[in-house]
Amino acid sequence: MFFLPIKPAPARLIIRLTLRKKDGLYYISQQEDFYHPEDFAALLVPVTAPFVRFGLTVGGVVSNILARGANMLGYWRPIGDVEEPGIPSVAPSESGLYDKED
Repeated sequence: MFFLPIKPAPARLIIRLTLRKKDGLYYISQQEDFYHPEDFAALLVPVTAPFVRFGLTVGGVVSNILARGANMLGYWRPIGDVEEPGIPSVAPSESGLYDKED
């Protein structure tokens, strides 16, 4: 029996699967797991999770302030997702975000 002195915490996890087609069936050829930094810290050393959460919050606020400042000074101007008329899309609609040709 395994005993942990700390209470288990739920974790957010994103899994990316790479599938390969063989004989009409798809097989998992690669799996990658991505944990949120706060959840990963809670998994390793639970007492560090609030500090990681604070760091992520401060980083987000600082990033927002710097982006707004750069926008006001004209260094960075975000544009919408509007495509120019007559310019075709560079990726076909059926391609995935992480498709690789082997």
